[in-house]
Amino acid sequence: MNMTGRQKAFRNIVMTAAAINIILNLILTPNFGIYGAAISGMTSIIFWNLYTLAYIKKKHGQTI
Repeated sequence: MNMTGRQKAFRNIVMTAAAINIILNLILTPNFGIYGAAISGMTSIIFWNLYTLAYIKKKHGQTI
């Protein structure tokens, strides 16, 4: 998305994913330790990828 002129939208998606990661780390890591950290990281990466895919699909009508 950076090379297609959509860097501001991509920045917003990444910042939201980072906020999700921080919040989930604060909640899950004290309770579940390293597994909570892994779950929060996995969740934020999944959000990042799915939201980016949905954004591209909405704007361009296709993903490939």
